[in-house]
Amino acid sequence: MKVALLTAYDPLGSKFGGSEISTLLLAKGMVSLGVEPHILTIPSHSRKASENIHGIHFHRIFTELKAFRLKGAPVSVILCSKIMAKKIHSIYLKTGFTVIDCQNRDTSISGVFASQRLKVPCILHIRDFWPVCLKGDLYPTLDEKCTPNSTYCIRCYALSGDAENSYLIRAAWSPFAYVHRILRKQIIQRATHFIAVSQFVKDILVKSGFSKDTISVVPNPVETLNDAKTRKNHSLAKRLLYIGVLREDKGALDLLPLMNRLWKFFPHLNLTIVGSGPLEHFLKRYFSRTKPRQVRFTGWLPYSQVNKEYAQADIVVLPFRRPEAFGRVLAEAMAAGKPVVSYKVGGVAEVVQDRVTGFLVDKGDINGLCDAVKRLVVDKSLRRRMGEAGRQACLKKYDPIQIAKQTLKIYDKIL
Repeated sequence: MKVALLTAYDPLGSKFGGSEISTLLLAKGMVSLGVEPHILTIPSHSRKASENIHGIHFHRIFTELKAFRLKGAPVSVILCSKIMAKKIHSIYLKTGFTVIDCQNRDTSISGVFASQRLKVPCILHIRDFWPVCLKGDLYPTLDEKCTPNSTYCIRCYALSGDAENSYLIRAAWSPFAYVHRILRKQIIQRATHFIAVSQFVKDILVKSGFSKDTISVVPNPVETLNDAKTRKNHSLAKRLLYIGVLREDKGALDLLPLMNRLWKFFPHLNLTIVGSGPLEHFLKRYFSRTKPRQVRFTGWLPYSQVNKEYAQADIVVLPFRRPEAFGRVLAEAMAAGKPVVSYKVGGVAEVVQDRVTGFLVDKGDINGLCDAVKRLVVDKSLRRRMGEAGRQACLKKYDPIQIAKQTLKIYDKIL
C-alpha cells in the first residue's frame, strides 16, 4: 500500500510542532509494516525538494501554504487549495498512492479536492478543534458562552487575535473568518473518514454535526526512547519541567503562584521552561526578580533536545487551562518515565491515569496542583512507580507501530 500524508510543516524542518512529530512517527510505523508512505509538505531551504529517507518519501511541493497562512480572504484560501490539489495529482501520477491522509487543517481542503478529483479516499486527522473553531483553540477562558455547538462566535475571533493587530483590524476580519469557517466545514465534511486523537475530540465533532459513524479514535503516536540517559532519582526531587507555548490558556501564568508556594517548602527546587510565546518576556522579568538562578528559559528547542530535557527532569508540570485535544507533551513525559501533574481538562484524562501515572486536579486549583507536586517531591518511590507506569502505558497505547496498525485498519475498511 502507498499512502500520501499531507502536512503543512516539514517534519524534518527547522521548526515544527506536535502534528509534524506525529506524522513522522506514523510514517516510520508504516515503513515497519511494509507500507510506502509519501509525505507531501511545504518546501524547505535546507532540504531537497524530493528525497527518500529510511523508506519515507518526501515531496516538498506546497509553495502556496505561505500565502494560505496570510489570513487572506476565503476565496484565496480556496484558490490555494485548488492549486495544491493539482500538485497532489502530479504526485499521484508518479506514485499511485491509494489513500490521502491530511494531517492538519491547512491541508484539509486541498486533500478533499484531490480526493474528489482522483477518486481516492481521503482521511482527515483531527488533532485539535479546528473543524469547530477557526483557530482550533476553543477559547473558554475568554468567553464562557463559547461551546462546541456554536456556529461561530465573531467576538471570539476578535478577542483571540494576535496581540500586534489592532482590535479594529481583527473586528474587520471577523466576517471573513466566519465565511472561511463555514466554507471549510462544508468542504471537509465531504472527506471519506475522520480520525480523532481522543474520544473527547470525537464527542465535540459529533455534537457539532459530524456523523459518529465516520469518526474513529486513534491517539497520537509517541516514541519511547530506550537509550535516554535519565538523571539519578534523588530522595528529594530537584527539577521541575514545563514544556509548551507560553500563553495563559497553556497554564504558563499558573507557574507563578505554584512556584511561589513550592519554594516556601522546598527552596532548592529548580524550574526549566521550554518554549516561547506572548508571556515569555513577562515570565522572565518576574522570575528574574524572585529566583533568577532557579528558573531556566531555553526558548524553542528541536525535538531531540526536548528529549534531553525530559531525561533531566524529575517531575513534569503542565497546568493546561483550556481543553486539550490529546496532551502530547504529557504523553512524551510519561514515555520518558516521568510523573506528570496537570489539570483535568479535555483529552488529558484519557492520557494521564490519575494517581497511577500522575496527578490530575480541577482546573484552576493551585492548591491541589501544589499538593500534588509536593507529594512527588518528597516521595522517591512514588516518582519511580508513577514514571514506570506511565512508560508502560505509552508502550502499550502509543507505540508508533501499533498506531500505524490501527490507522491501516481504517484504510482497509474504507478502500
